Amino acid sequence: MTSRRDFLATVGAAALAGCAPAAKTSLPPGELLGMSQALGHRLRDGGFPAPSETRKTGVLIIGGGISGLSAAWKLAKASVDDFLVLEMEAEPGGNSRAGQSPLVSYPWGAHYLPLPTRESTLVRELLAELNVLQGDPAVEKPRYEERYLCATPQERVYRNGLWEEGLLPHRGLDAAEREQQHRFHLRMEEFKNAKGRDGRRAFAIPMELSSRDIEWRQLDQIPLSQWLNDNGFTAPSLHWLANYATRDDYGTAHTQTSAWAGLHYFACRNGEAANASADTVLTAPDGNAWLMRGLAASASGRIVSGALVWRIEEGKQSVAVDVLFGAKNRALRGAANHLGSTRLHSATRLACDAGRTQKRGTGRRLCTLADGQSAPC
Repeated sequence: MTSRRDFLATVGAAALAGCAPAAKTSLPPGELLGMSQALGHRLRDGGFPAPSETRKTGVLIIGGGISGLSAAWKLAKASVDDFLVLEMEAEPGGNSRAGQSPLVSYPWGAHYLPLPTRESTLVRELLAELNVLQGDPAVEKPRYEERYLCATPQERVYRNGLWEEGLLPHRGLDAAEREQQHRFHLRMEEFKNAKGRDGRRAFAIPMELSSRDIEWRQLDQIPLSQWLNDNGFTAPSLHWLANYATRDDYGTAHTQTSAWAGLHYFACRNGEAANASADTVLTAPDGNAWLMRGLAASASGRIVSGALVWRIEEGKQSVAVDVLFGAKNRALRGAANHLGSTRLHSATRLACDAGRTQKRGTGRRLCTLADGQSAPC
């Protein structure tokens, strides 16, 4: 419930805004950065040239973002060098890329890494390799390089013309709403240490290590918004935070996101450090680009950029991938014993064979996905 104080603060801010000079109508110069629309339209329109050559390799990794580069890093550590990383954009990194001005570097997207949990053994191993984690990566509270520990103020909410500390607004709220915020914080701290009957943490990172106990898994059957209301968390500020969190991580509102996924966002991060508080994050001026560069170094000479994968075919002994190099309008077929990709890259539209016979009566083509299943596109 909005208090009288909160209402007056909002009205006052609006009144002061009315005294300010008229804002300019034009936006600052700039552009939206992201995946290439031209490549997306090329994939949609089809009409790809026939592959002019075939290149064989042991492992093909589709995508040079953090996931793909992590796979390359792990292969390289296992002394496997017979692999290629196919990246659609001009350079690898995905959401972890960064830019550079004459004065400073800056992130384009992902810009921090929470302190890795005990289960995040590979992340700790990588950080130790990059000399960011100092000493034994297996200890409960590792020591981290001070330059990567975020020491900036924690004010993150801009409301009524003022910055507020933390992720929840608190100025002008009545006692009942503040009590709900406190109770929610305590519940999430409880969930961070909760375990299922199988001995696993209820909400772990990596997610696959989370408990399979039905007591926790049944939370997947209701939306996060319902769980909040059912547990007495009706405060508008809490629903605002939950909706912000699910939109940020999953791209869906908290009314459309399962309670399990939503609670995982709040309760999975329990990493600690010997020289920082638990809520500290690792970061740098260029965001997570330093992580990307560390991973990419292991795939040096094996990252192929400007490579648009438009067809995946799985055979009995190998996988064939057709790749378009848009700048040259040239196609290549990659043949590999193994294929590494995210679910997105195995999606129907990326795996379509435009030459397949269309299914009668539907106007849709049948495609073979990377896992061998047939699906319409």
